Amino acid sequence: MDNSFSPDKFSPTIVWTNFTIPDKFLIPTVEELFDELCRASLFSKIDLKSGYHQIQMVDEDIEKTTFRTHEGHYEFLVMPFRLTNAPATFQALINVIFKPHLRKFVLVFFDNILIYSKNVAERVKHVELVFSILRKHEMYANRKKYNFAQSKIEYLGHVISGEGLEVDPKEIESIAEWPKPTNIRGV
Repeated sequence: MDNSFSPDKFSPTIVWTNFTIPDKFLIPTVEELFDELCRASLFSKIDLKSGYHQIQMVDEDIEKTTFRTHEGHYEFLVMPFRLTNAPATFQALINVIFKPHLRKFVLVFFDNILIYSKNVAERVKHVELVFSILRKHEMYANRKKYNFAQSKIEYLGHVISGEGLEVDPKEIESIAEWPKPTNIRGV
């Protein structure tokens, strides 16, 4: 008997992934994004709700997402997680809708939107514009994860302020709690 059985081996997303040509869209690195933050003193953060699920599938691609369970036949009407090109598709879409403002006062890393401003007047204008763009494109934010007009904010594992950038102390703390290696393999 094969003890290596795993439902994931037969997951529809595994099958889709095996037959998909990867999109070569360049995802920005966190470091590239942070280079743009100089002279900003106020930060606002918005997290998009169920990011990938906000992208509707094109009609002719819906059948490609078909899967069956003991309860029946299903198709995704929105982009499911775990598809090979889901991250690239999502990032490309977000980049397109925010293109005129990217790296001027908006940073977007997948569903994490950071709005940075030099003063309160700019901040109000920037936040209103970002929400206007989201409304226009029917993208929805997670109200539980709003964070507005902060002089210091956590974003992508870092703490950002007018003074600069540092790694989030919680990230360092979790690494410091790792057990010390006791042999060469543990290193």
